[in-house]
Amino acid sequence: AALHRVLQGEELWGLDIVGATHGNPEIRTWRENWLPMRNADGEIVGVAISAEDITEAREQEKKLRETESRYRAVFEQAAVGVARVSPEGPFLEINDRYCEILRRSREEIIGGEWKEITHPEDLPADAAQVDRMLRGEIDSYSIEKRYLAPDGSDIWVHLTVSAERDERGKIVFFIPVVEDIGARKAAEAALRASEERYRALFESMEQG
Repeated sequence: AALHRVLQGEELWGLDIVGATHGNPEIRTWRENWLPMRNADGEIVGVAISAEDITEAREQEKKLRETESRYRAVFEQAAVGVARVSPEGPFLEINDRYCEILRRSREEIIGGEWKEITHPEDLPADAAQVDRMLRGEIDSYSIEKRYLAPDGSDIWVHLTVSAERDERGKIVFFIPVVEDIGARKAAEAALRASEERYRALFESMEQG
């Protein structure tokens, strides 16, 4: 069918042909261009075919799709919050668990900056580590910090930040991973309060 079309005067560009060549049973993929050949009178007398072996490129594309598929499954099904954040600050992508932890919808988060929802007291330490990563001094960091919930209450998380870099080492995006530690922080606060009450009672008994 392709040959007939070219002999009728049509030019065919970018045909992907899969098959084996003479003397080589290996299946390869070729990108071919088929053009009509004309004589001095403009009559079509044959077909000119140029071909480029794109087997390796197709295999790389397949591997990339498979890698992206595996990443997507992990990203969406992770028991922890995972996101992609621009070096400039805005969230680029975020999974469901991260949204649950932040108590916000994906639409509320995407495009907004992490600094805007970080507790003011925890912002300097967090920002300092980000700056160190941007300067290439460290590859990742982990801290405990507070985000601010929509109602202004604290959201305690354990945050680990790594990054995806280009071939020159420049950060393409940050990858923050967060674990909700609110229950542990509440238990620690309750324990401290209990110890303080016990200490106050003990001191009052001594004074009495």
